[in-house]
Amino acid sequence: MAAITRTPRSMWIEEGLRTLAAGGPDAVRVEVLAQALGVTKGGFYGHFADRNALLEEMLDSWERMSIDEVLERVERKGGNVRAKVRLAGALTFSSELLPIDLLTCDWPPLSGGRPRRPQPRGRAGACR
Repeated sequence: MAAITRTPRSMWIEEGLRTLAAGGPDAVRVEVLAQALGVTKGGFYGHFADRNALLEEMLDSWERMSIDEVLERVERKGGNVRAKVRLAGALTFSSELLPIDLLTCDWPPLSGGRPRRPQPRGRAGACR
């Protein structure tokens, strides 16, 4: 009997972020992601309770990439303050992060009208 291959959780999140960047929050749908990954949507529910759970995971992943990983790379590279600011800006405004960053300002409310969580760490006022 062949082993069942599951689409890793991380692939659903990565595809969700790509779809978000290309089409905004409303484009992030289980059926769309499954089609892009070449799998059935049933595998999605082995990892996430629902779409809102995926959106939360996507926001967590985006925060790690746009804040934690940027800070780690800047500190690892070192240099004077000017060099660090330039690197942080280049990383933050990269083609990978900027489209998602701009969309998080309008992140949709989650189920039951519950408001989305507060702005990510270090981003207070960034969307005003």
